[in-house]
Amino acid sequence: MRDSNLPASGRYWIDADTGRVAKAQIDLETAGIRARLTISFRRDENSRSTSPSKWRSCTYHDRGTVSGTATYGHFRRFDVNSDESFHNPTTVTIADRRTGMTLLEIPSGRFTMGSSQSETGRNGDEGQHDVTINRPFFSVSTK
Repeated sequence: MRDSNLPASGRYWIDADTGRVAKAQIDLETAGIRARLTISFRRDENSRSTSPSKWRSCTYHDRGTVSGTATYGHFRRFDVNSDESFHNPTTVTIADRRTGMTLLEIPSGRFTMGSSQSETGRNGDEGQHDVTINRPFFSVSTK
């Protein structure tokens, strides 16, 4: 997704007395990734401007979560804390007693299927599109 434009949605909280932005939230979702960025603002009387006071991001990927918080103590000075947790997907297989076939669990999730237009040997019916699997299911394993 490097150098691509991704659709996002968001909202703002406006201070009713001053009309300034108090908080902003941006949500992004694309194949396999969801992210939320929340920025809180405060009035800095020394610089007579509004500046970020807290910046929180959380990214959910099919392999884990990355979250971080930056807090701004003074103008141009801040502390950053981050936390990440990743897990390797577990492979679940079962053997059908009657047929002896091995079945592999296909987990729920989102992914992009198809090939890019620049891929060599690509057919016209292989365009990229997002696929969502709502419930896991078992399929015959080819291994």
